[in-house]
Parts: sequence; C-alpha cells; structure tokens
Amino acid sequence: MLAAIIAPFAEAVRSTAQPCTFLLIVPTVAAVVAAGARWQALIGAVVGGVVGGWMLADNRVVLDGSSLRLSALVVIVALVLLASRRARAAFPRAGRHLDRPGVQAVVVGGLTLVATMWWRPCVGEQLGVILNGAQDAPAGQLLPMTAYILGALVPVAIVAAARYVVEPPRRVVDAFGWAFAFVGIVVASSLAAGQHDDVVVTLTRWTLE
Repeated sequence: MLAAIIAPFAEAVRSTAQPCTFLLIVPTVAAVVAAGARWQALIGAVVGGVVGGWMLADNRVVLDGSSLRLSALVVIVALVLLASRRARAAFPRAGRHLDRPGVQAVVVGGLTLVATMWWRPCVGEQLGVILNGAQDAPAGQLLPMTAYILGALVPVAIVAAARYVVEPPRRVVDAFGWAFAFVGIVVASSLAAGQHDDVVVTLTRWTLE
C-alpha cells in the first residue's frame, strides 16, 4: 500500500522538471500567486488538482475544441479578478466576496481543476499503471492518482511556503500576483485562440528531446 503512494508521488515530483507538465503547473502557480499565495489558495489548488486528477483518470470528461477555448476565457477573467482589486471593485457585490481568502481558494481550486483538463501528461511507468487500471477499476486508482497529483503540485507548495518564509510587504505580493497572473493569461489566451494541440505537441517534443 505504501509503495502505491510513494512511487506515483516520486514519479510526479520528477516530472515537474519536464516541459509536458507546463499546462498543469504554470496555470496553477499563476492562480495561487494571484490569490496572494496564501495557505487557503494552496489548499484550494490541492483539492482542485486531486478532483481534476480523478476526472483525468476516469476519462469521461474531456475539454476539447470549443469547450476548451471557453474554459480558457473563463480562466482569463478569473485571473484578472484574483490579481486586481480594481477589477473586483468594478463588481461591488461579487468583488466583496472575492476579497475573502476562502472564496479566492474556491476560485483557485476551480482554475486548478481546469488546468488538469488542459494537461496532457507524458505518461511514465507509474502514471501509466494508474491510467490503465482506472479503465477497469477507477475507484482503486483514487489513492495512487491523489499521490501523483500531490507530487505534481510540490512546486506550487514551495511557492506558497516561500511567501510565508519571506513575508514580503503587500505591494510586493500584489506585484508578483499580477506578474504571475499575466503569465497565466498569456497561456490561457493561446489556448483560447485554438493553439492547445500545438502547445501540447511542442511541450511533448521538448520533453522527449
């Protein structure tokens, strides 16, 4: 049982250095930092990532074509609202709620879930076993897939931990939030423009080279 957790976790940690994990890690980090890199945002990302990983293993819900492009537009709007107090102020009722760390965590969770739907992982040995096993017994792969997602999100946890170790002033946190949100918006914009397949092929090629 322990091996079924440790092995997928370790493989996922190693995979974070591979370009093919870009579409999972970068949007998730962008969302967490745009939300101030608080612990609540990290929890939201973990929950969203785990649920998204289960959906990925189940393979019944797949974002593709118009649904994928629409999801990218939603991500752009959400990142702007997370990063910009001015944007939130433009919608007084919703904006007041979005100022709350708990609500922001829910938004981050939703963005992370979407990122798992964008992700096309380069399948290693452990992930291959999980995905193959999920075709016949999806419930039996929930724990290994959870371990895999937790490993893949280690860089996100490091970013959030760094925020509490350094304890930067609010203006610095806001500036980083905008910078990371901008990166996420650029990625989402390319997907909204219908370039998802091109991005995936390029990342996979870079991984294999």
